[in-house]
This record gives sequence, C-alpha cells and structure tokens, in this order.
Amino acid sequence: MPFCHARLSGLRLTSCVHPKSLNTLGDYLRERRLDLGLLQKDVAVRIGLDQSTVRNCESDATTAIRQYWQPIIQFPGYEPFAAARTLAEELILRRKVLGLSEKNLAKYLRVDPSTLGRWERGERQLAGKDFDRVRAVIAVSVS
Repeated sequence: MPFCHARLSGLRLTSCVHPKSLNTLGDYLRERRLDLGLLQKDVAVRIGLDQSTVRNCESDATTAIRQYWQPIIQFPGYEPFAAARTLAEELILRRKVLGLSEKNLAKYLRVDPSTLGRWERGERQLAGKDFDRVRAVIAVSVS
C-alpha cells in the first residue's frame, strides 16, 4: 500500500570485540581505542581524521594513508612496527613513523630516491656524510 512505507533509522552498533591478533596498524588502533573505552568518532576527533578513515583503517578496508601514520601511531602511544635490527630497517621504520614517502625522505637527505631505496633494501652501505645525515634523521625522530 502506498501509505505504509516505513523506514527505520538509527545508529548501527560497531563491534566491541578486541582483535584476535595485532598484525596491522588498524588492529593496534582498534585495540587501544577499546582499551580506552572510546568510540571511533572520539578517536577521529583526537587525531584529526574523519570517522570513516578510522573505521576503514580498523576494519582493514584500507591502509592508513602515509600522512596519517604519525597521528595514528601517537594515539596508541607506541609504534606498532617490528623493532629494527639493522640500520636499513631502522631507516624504513623512521620513514614510516614520520609519515614520509621514499621520495620526500630522499629529498630531505639530498639523495636520489633510488639511492635511498638501495639503502633501505641493504644493497648499498651508508658512509661519510650520508651516514651522518641518516643517523641525524633517526635520532631526531626517536625523541
């Protein structure tokens, strides 16, 4: 009947289940949010993102865009990346924490992006002034 159209609306409850394992940045974000008893919209406001970005990151529908890594990491208060064992791994870790692309970090270090890529893959060793500049980036981003 044309006069009996009803539409139900309301808030959809999100799952309050902690992740079974912490494998992605979204897992860490969800774990910390639930530990603090916050809603996704509360987290979004705290770190300056849209609620849909937080939701998509937590559900692994998308990975967090590089520029949002730093505020997302700062929210949980720890780095959800494996500890670096080599200088190359440390360089990759610091680049991710700073939210920089290889191209942007290479520009900052005043080297070619392909050179930075070889350093990160461990195909080329750092020496001299390059080593000093990379160590400075690592030291600054740690503190």
